Amino acid sequence: MSRSQLRPLISARRLRWVAAGAVLGAIVATGVSGASIPDSQGVIHACYIPANKATTLKVIDTARGTGECPNGYEPLTWNQTGPGGPAGATGTQGPAGAAGPQGPQGPAGPTGSTGATGATGPAGATGPQGPTGPPGPVNATGGVNLTSASFNSSGTIVGFENLEAGSYVLSVTGSVYNGTSSSGDDECYLYAPSSTPVDWNHLTVPSFGYATVSLVGTATISTEATADDSVICYDLGGLGSQSVYALSFTAVQVTNLS
Repeated sequence: MSRSQLRPLISARRLRWVAAGAVLGAIVATGVSGASIPDSQGVIHACYIPANKATTLKVIDTARGTGECPNGYEPLTWNQTGPGGPAGATGTQGPAGAAGPQGPQGPAGPTGSTGATGATGPAGATGPQGPTGPPGPVNATGGVNLTSASFNSSGTIVGFENLEAGSYVLSVTGSVYNGTSSSGDDECYLYAPSSTPVDWNHLTVPSFGYATVSLVGTATISTEATADDSVICYDLGGLGSQSVYALSFTAVQVTNLS
C-alpha cells in the first residue's frame, strides 16, 4: 500500500479518536458545570444511537431543557453508586477484656416497709428457782375485811381490828357509796387507838356513785383491846343511804416507828 492510499485511513482513525475525546470532554465538562449530574437519586442519564457501533455517548442533564434524548437516540441510565454486596459472614468473637475497676458505692436505698409479724415461737424452758427472799416484817398481821356497813350524820364505826401489844404501820382501803339522787359529802377517820385520828378523808360522792377511802397511819398498842384501830365515817349532808363497802384493814408490826 502506497503512502497516498494510507493517508485517508489514518485520517479516519484520528478523526474517531478526536471525536471520542470530544465526547469525553463534553461528559466531564457537563458533570462539572451541571448541578444535576447525577440527578438527586444518584442516577446518570445518557443518549446513544443503537445502529451506530461507533456512536457517541451523550450524557444529558435532566434538570435542563426537556431532559429527553434527540431523535434517533435511545436513553441509557446507570447508578453513580453500584448496589451493595451481600453481608459478610459474622466474625469470630474476640477474647474477653480485662475486668474494669470497681465503681463507687451507690447511695443508700429507701427504708423498706415493715414485714409481717412472725409466728409465735415455742415456750422456753422453765428457769431455775430464784433465791429465798429476805425475811418480812416482824409479826405481820392480816386485816379484817367487811362486806358493807351503813353510817349516818352522828358518826358510825364501820370497821375495826384487834391488835396485840406492839408498834404497827396501818393501812385501810375501801369504797363509800351514795345511794341518793344528790351529791353527798362524807368523812372517814382512822383511830389507833387514841381519841385523836391518825388520818382522815373528806369525800365528795356523786349521786348513786362511789368514792375511794384510803387511810394510813401508825400506832403503838400497849395492851390488846377491842377495836385497837377503827374507822368512823360521817354523813355530813345528812342525806342518808351512805355505806362503806369492802373495807380492808392491814396492820404490819414493826420493831420500832423511828
